[in-house]
Amino acid sequence: MPDPWMPGLRHDPGRSAGYNAGRNRMWMAVDHDTGGNNSYEICKWGRQGYNAGLCQVLFPKQGVPWQFCEIDALCYHAGSAQYGDYNPFGPGFEVERLQGEPLSDDQATWIGRVFAWCESEWRLPNIHYWGPQFGWWQANFHGHVNHRDIHPNPDGLSPAEWAQSAGAAGGGQEPTPIKKRGNPKMWCAAITDLKWVDVYYNGVMVEGFTNDGPFGIGDKLKRYLDAGAGMTIYKNEAEYSPVRARLAKSVS
Repeated sequence: MPDPWMPGLRHDPGRSAGYNAGRNRMWMAVDHDTGGNNSYEICKWGRQGYNAGLCQVLFPKQGVPWQFCEIDALCYHAGSAQYGDYNPFGPGFEVERLQGEPLSDDQATWIGRVFAWCESEWRLPNIHYWGPQFGWWQANFHGHVNHRDIHPNPDGLSPAEWAQSAGAAGGGQEPTPIKKRGNPKMWCAAITDLKWVDVYYNGVMVEGFTNDGPFGIGDKLKRYLDAGAGMTIYKNEAEYSPVRARLAKSVS
């Protein structure tokens, strides 16, 4: 099993450490804003009377993030009897900021690093859902979702912030496509802002679609990922264009 404590973070065991409340599946991570300026104690120890902390990792505005428990330990960050209990699905990541505040440079850098580590060590895909809000108890995305995707709270990362974090952490290179159950011959390619996606089968482009509205890509992309497609995200169009040209030449 991979090391559940990410190297380089501030390891500060809280109430969920030692799997005090159990384990999560490392399937679907939920990205949050704290809505405050000093959320250390509640993130580490959780709410009074509960046996788990509020999140696995807290990203302060300045400095290295805190990791309060094993990344696959259970925290109480996204559970509701009305909207669904997603705590067992995966980790919760809290960004220390008020609603509407931009990411700090440190937050953008460390978000990118932590999410890349979760993918490389734990096979939690470093991709984000950008579709409409899920119905109650219906979320099951393999990757990252925002808290607002599963709950009325408006917090989470924007597509621009997702791209900012990938770039700040040195991401955007050509990674090995994520392997998922299903058809191993099919994969999707996109740039980090997800303005468009190309879908390939056996190296041949079979569909390309653009983001014509706020939710124009999410449902289509989810359809392919649910069918088992891999995914490669490129930093920008210039980085992807040579790949696209090479594939087109190979089937011409």
